[in-house]
Amino acid sequence: MRDKIRLAIFCVLLVAPTIALAEDSRPNGNKLFTQCSKAVAMTDATEESGQRFSPEDYVQASFCLGYLSGFLDMHAICQVTAGHRGLFCLPGGAISAQAARVIVKYLQEHAEKLHEDGVTLIILALKEAFPCSLAKK
Repeated sequence: MRDKIRLAIFCVLLVAPTIALAEDSRPNGNKLFTQCSKAVAMTDATEESGQRFSPEDYVQASFCLGYLSGFLDMHAICQVTAGHRGLFCLPGGAISAQAARVIVKYLQEHAEKLHEDGVTLIILALKEAFPCSLAKK
Protein backbone atom coordinates (compact mmCIF):
# COMPACT_ATOMS: atom_id res chain seq x y z
CA MET A 1 0.00 0.00 0.00
CA ARG A 2 2.80 2.37 0.91
CA ASP A 3 4.50 1.72 -2.44
CA LYS A 4 1.29 2.53 -4.33
CA ILE A 5 1.03 5.85 -2.50
CA ARG A 6 4.65 6.65 -3.34
CA LEU A 7 4.10 5.78 -6.97
CA ALA A 8 0.95 7.89 -7.15
CA ILE A 9 2.87 10.84 -5.66
CA PHE A 10 5.64 10.21 -8.20
CA CYS A 11 3.10 10.43 -11.03
CA VAL A 12 1.74 13.70 -9.69
CA LEU A 13 5.25 15.13 -9.35
CA LEU A 14 6.05 14.22 -12.93
CA VAL A 15 3.03 16.13 -14.15
CA ALA A 16 3.45 19.09 -11.76
CA PRO A 17 6.06 20.97 -13.85
CA THR A 18 3.62 21.24 -16.75
CA ILE A 19 1.03 22.72 -14.43
CA ALA A 20 3.56 25.32 -13.29
CA LEU A 21 4.17 26.54 -16.85
CA ALA A 22 2.59 29.75 -18.02
CA GLU A 23 -0.91 29.28 -19.40
CA ASP A 24 0.01 30.16 -22.97
CA SER A 25 2.93 27.73 -23.12
CA ARG A 26 0.60 24.72 -22.98
CA PRO A 27 -1.02 23.89 -26.28
CA ASN A 28 -4.70 24.50 -26.78
CA GLY A 29 -6.79 22.82 -29.46
CA ASN A 30 -5.82 25.35 -32.13
CA LYS A 31 -2.13 24.77 -31.57
CA LEU A 32 -2.54 20.99 -31.40
CA PHE A 33 -4.60 20.97 -34.58
CA THR A 34 -1.98 22.96 -36.48
CA GLN A 35 0.95 20.94 -35.19
CA CYS A 36 -0.64 17.51 -35.44
CA SER A 37 -2.03 18.26 -38.91
CA LYS A 38 1.58 18.86 -40.01
CA ALA A 39 2.60 15.54 -38.45
CA VAL A 40 -0.20 13.69 -40.27
CA ALA A 41 0.65 15.39 -43.58
CA MET A 42 4.31 14.43 -43.21
CA THR A 43 3.41 10.86 -42.31
CA ASP A 44 1.25 10.60 -45.43
CA ALA A 45 3.74 12.27 -47.79
CA THR A 46 5.62 10.17 -50.30
CA GLU A 47 8.49 11.07 -52.58
CA GLU A 48 6.15 10.74 -55.53
CA SER A 49 3.73 13.32 -54.11
CA GLY A 50 6.38 16.02 -54.40
CA GLN A 51 5.04 17.63 -51.24
CA ARG A 52 7.58 20.00 -49.67
CA PHE A 53 7.81 20.97 -46.01
CA SER A 54 9.52 23.95 -44.44
CA PRO A 55 11.80 23.75 -41.41
CA GLU A 56 8.93 25.28 -39.41
CA ASP A 57 6.65 22.43 -40.54
CA TYR A 58 9.17 19.95 -39.16
CA VAL A 59 9.29 21.82 -35.87
CA GLN A 60 5.49 21.85 -35.64
CA ALA A 61 5.19 18.15 -36.44
CA SER A 62 7.99 17.25 -34.04
CA PHE A 63 6.33 19.15 -31.22
CA CYS A 64 3.07 17.28 -31.77
CA LEU A 65 4.67 13.85 -31.93
CA GLY A 66 7.00 14.52 -29.01
CA TYR A 67 4.20 15.94 -26.86
CA LEU A 68 1.95 12.98 -27.62
CA SER A 69 4.76 10.50 -27.01
CA GLY A 70 5.39 12.02 -23.59
CA PHE A 71 1.68 12.13 -22.84
CA LEU A 72 1.18 8.48 -23.79
CA ASP A 73 4.25 7.41 -21.81
CA MET A 74 3.04 9.29 -18.75
CA HIS A 75 -0.41 7.72 -19.05
CA ALA A 76 1.13 4.25 -19.26
CA ILE A 77 3.47 4.89 -16.31
CA CYS A 78 0.66 6.12 -14.10
CA GLN A 79 -1.55 3.26 -15.19
CA VAL A 80 1.06 0.64 -14.30
CA THR A 81 2.72 2.15 -11.25
CA ALA A 82 -0.35 3.53 -9.52
CA GLY A 83 -2.54 0.58 -10.50
CA HIS A 84 -5.21 2.79 -12.07
CA ARG A 85 -7.38 1.77 -14.95
CA GLY A 86 -6.50 4.00 -17.86
CA LEU A 87 -8.53 6.91 -19.12
CA PHE A 88 -8.39 5.21 -22.51
CA CYS A 89 -7.07 1.87 -23.75
CA LEU A 90 -4.76 2.07 -26.73
CA PRO A 91 -4.49 -1.04 -28.87
CA GLY A 92 -1.15 -2.80 -28.87
CA GLY A 93 1.28 -1.23 -31.29
CA ALA A 94 -0.39 2.19 -31.33
CA ILE A 95 2.15 5.00 -31.72
CA SER A 96 2.11 8.77 -31.40
CA ALA A 97 1.54 9.19 -35.16
CA GLN A 98 -1.72 7.25 -34.85
CA ALA A 99 -2.68 9.35 -31.82
CA ALA A 100 -1.99 12.48 -33.90
CA ARG A 101 -4.46 11.25 -36.53
CA VAL A 102 -7.08 10.58 -33.88
CA ILE A 103 -6.63 14.04 -32.40
CA VAL A 104 -6.80 15.81 -35.77
CA LYS A 105 -9.98 13.91 -36.64
CA TYR A 106 -11.52 14.71 -33.23
CA LEU A 107 -10.68 18.41 -33.54
CA GLN A 108 -12.08 18.55 -37.08
CA GLU A 109 -15.33 17.11 -35.76
CA HIS A 110 -15.37 19.34 -32.66
CA ALA A 111 -14.16 22.71 -33.91
CA GLU A 112 -16.14 24.43 -31.15
CA LYS A 113 -13.58 23.05 -28.66
CA LEU A 114 -10.41 24.38 -30.34
CA HIS A 115 -9.94 27.05 -27.67
CA GLU A 116 -9.88 24.43 -24.87
CA ASP A 117 -6.84 23.01 -23.10
CA GLY A 118 -4.82 20.58 -25.20
CA VAL A 119 -4.42 17.92 -22.51
CA THR A 120 -8.18 17.79 -21.99
CA LEU A 121 -8.74 17.48 -25.74
CA ILE A 122 -6.14 14.72 -26.08
CA ILE A 123 -7.89 12.75 -23.35
CA LEU A 124 -11.33 13.28 -24.90
CA ALA A 125 -10.12 12.29 -28.37
CA LEU A 126 -8.31 9.16 -27.23
CA LYS A 127 -11.13 8.19 -24.89
CA GLU A 128 -13.63 8.44 -27.74
CA ALA A 129 -11.43 6.49 -30.15
CA PHE A 130 -10.11 3.90 -27.69
CA PRO A 131 -12.60 3.40 -24.86
CA CYS A 132 -11.80 0.84 -22.19
CA SER A 133 -14.31 -1.98 -22.03
CA LEU A 134 -16.03 -2.50 -18.71
CA ALA A 135 -14.66 -6.05 -18.64
CA LYS A 136 -11.10 -4.72 -18.22
CA LYS A 137 -11.68 -3.38 -14.71
